[in-house]
Amino acid sequence: GSFMAFVTVEDMFGSIECVCFPKVYDKIRSFLEADRVVRVTGKISIDADKAPVIICEKMVEFSEEDNAVSTAPVQSAPVQRTEQKSEKDKKLWLNVTGMDDADLEELIETLTYYEGETPVYFVKDGKKMLCSQRVQAGRALMAELAGFLNGDCIKLL
Repeated sequence: GSFMAFVTVEDMFGSIECVCFPKVYDKIRSFLEADRVVRVTGKISIDADKAPVIICEKMVEFSEEDNAVSTAPVQSAPVQRTEQKSEKDKKLWLNVTGMDDADLEELIETLTYYEGETPVYFVKDGKKMLCSQRVQAGRALMAELAGFLNGDCIKLL
C-alpha cells in the first residue's frame, strides 16, 4: 500500500527510467518535478526483453542558490572501493560478431576521432583481435558506440 515512483532522468546522451521503491520515494518526493537537476545512485537492472532501468538507492537534488546538496540517502551495504585504473591500463572490448564489413569500417573510422591511450580489442566469432587505434574512452565515445552495438557488446575493463 505504500507509494513508489518511476522517474525518468536524462542527460545530453539519453534517458533512463529509475525505479524508486517506497523508502527512497518518501525521501525524494519533495523535489520530484520536471527539469530538476539530480544525481542518482543505484543498481542497473538489465533484462533482455526490456530497456535497462536503475533501481534507485539514493537521489540527490542540487540547489541553485548556493550549489549546496540535499541528500536522500538509503541505507545500503558498504561498497568496496577498487583501485581506479588509468586510461592506459583499461581495455575497451567490442563484440562485433554479426556486424557487416561496412558497419565495422565505419566503427573503426569513428574510433579515430577519439584518439587516446586505451587499447581497443574486437571479439568476432570467438576470436580476439587488437585494434591498432587507441582511444579516449569517455562518455561521448560510449554514446557513439551505442549507435553501432548493443550495450552488452561494449565493455570497458
